[in-house]
Amino acid sequence: MIFPYSVFAATTSLKLGVIRIGGNNLSVGDAAKLAKFDRILANKFHHNDDPGGEATTWANIKATNANALIYLYQSALNVKDDVDCSSVTGEYTSYNDRYNVDCGHSMGDLNTDNSTLFMRRTTETRMVTSWAPTRWWLDFGEADMDDYACETLLTDNDASDWGADGIFSDHCFAELAGTPVAPLDYPDHATWNTAMNTFLSNMTACINTGGYLFGANRNGSELSYNKTAWQDLDDAANPPDLVLDERSFAIGSGGGDVYFYPAYKWLSSIETLSSIENSDVFTTSSTDLAEGASGTDNWGKSVDWIDILWFAIGSYLIAQTDKTYFYFRGDGLYSDSDPYWDEYTYLELGNPVGGYYVKAVDGINLYMRQYDLGYVIVNPQGSVSPSTATDLSNVDYSTDLGLSGTFREITHANMATSPLTDIEASTQFATFLSHRTKILYSGLVVYDVSPTDGGTGVSITSSATWNHIAFVDDVEVWLDSGACDGTPDDAGADGLGDESSADADKTYDMSTLLENTAYCLTIVANAGAEQGEFQQFDFTTTTGPPAPPAGLATCSYNSLGLTGSYDDQGATVGE
Repeated sequence: MIFPYSVFAATTSLKLGVIRIGGNNLSVGDAAKLAKFDRILANKFHHNDDPGGEATTWANIKATNANALIYLYQSALNVKDDVDCSSVTGEYTSYNDRYNVDCGHSMGDLNTDNSTLFMRRTTETRMVTSWAPTRWWLDFGEADMDDYACETLLTDNDASDWGADGIFSDHCFAELAGTPVAPLDYPDHATWNTAMNTFLSNMTACINTGGYLFGANRNGSELSYNKTAWQDLDDAANPPDLVLDERSFAIGSGGGDVYFYPAYKWLSSIETLSSIENSDVFTTSSTDLAEGASGTDNWGKSVDWIDILWFAIGSYLIAQTDKTYFYFRGDGLYSDSDPYWDEYTYLELGNPVGGYYVKAVDGINLYMRQYDLGYVIVNPQGSVSPSTATDLSNVDYSTDLGLSGTFREITHANMATSPLTDIEASTQFATFLSHRTKILYSGLVVYDVSPTDGGTGVSITSSATWNHIAFVDDVEVWLDSGACDGTPDDAGADGLGDESSADADKTYDMSTLLENTAYCLTIVANAGAEQGEFQQFDFTTTTGPPAPPAGLATCSYNSLGLTGSYDDQGATVGE
């Protein structure tokens, strides 16, 4: 059978990453916390902090979460002039630390043997970084730079006691950044990005050949002129396995306790991050506020820590693809081993149904996206205090947002309610302030309806988490010929059976269906808060073989993987 639609399985909506760089050593038990995340950026020196009966911290993480990928931090493009690899053990190298000592590198040290690999400020001077007078930029446009950097990263990370899945290089920016002035050879973003993307493509190929994944810190998704750089790298011969944006949606620097971008920059992030198809995209949002604290944003308006988290989550859900991962940190730190917020457990909207769209309410553009079990709505507009021009009130779900049905607003305060249908239904948002996210729960279970092998049956599976859904304990499933008409009428319909939480997944035999015929499948609630609510699915059976010529008793065909037996009076389909 051909089903002309796709219904997604409902799960916790967020795919998660975590950064654990710097700070104190891990404690026993921290590996289990990090294992809650699927993409992990860590320091090499954390490898033996949490033995827990296993060989390494990484082994403990993998034992809990086989899908976790661990990248080890090191900057391929910066070198310190006051720390060489000879002065620290290998697990503590975090830069291309071979300024005066080669430490076995086949090409020698940097300062004497490879001085041409330094980025130039002028023909006579090297380019220092913007963040430290003892750190120097290496020139990613030099022909030998990718060979030198690749050998460094593989040597420093290819150790049996701390090697992980991948290597992550900082400072691989998608814009001219991190230099006090424009470099001699890269006077603008275009020249910088052309050279950087070539370097990163070559590095990915080399690191992958060495047996590791490669990740890079790109940044700058909020700047429209960087979108091309991100996309050009994604289209390169060897795009990195992971790209990081350290400044997604809301950030803990730039002004106030949190910096919310102007709407046009926010939208640039959404468009850039969601456009990447070949690399995992690691988004990072942050605030200087500690969990539970309140402060002031860069627009001069009051904001709570939880408002920032929800705005970041909502923004991510607007942009989310099957390649994106979400990370949020508070208190300005990367050293928290357990930034696993309650929202990650309770916000179970399933997967997106289509892309985002815009609804203008009183001249303010709201960004909306439907998920299996509800809607995410974000107000990214800003106005400087005391202006309230971008704050909305009495936003009606029907007349303003164009939604129909019964909805319940999910908040931090009520998200743990079980079932969610115990939350009182509502028809409008009393207020919808700037830089806020709203989430509506639709109250309907989304079912996955798909043909079984051979096309003779249909499998119906509830795709939502049981303890968050009211009516999965008692539903009926009906089948009727003809298109769905929006009415749950069982007159003339075949009652295919009941579905319960004890026996959730059912396969129904539909081998007697006529071919090339439209049918309607109805799933209706028998009990619970949503008794009488229903879902309908249209589908059409595949086209069968032509009628056999008169006098021909049988023919064989395989359009459904079956053998059909026919007589000259009509078709009878059987296995």
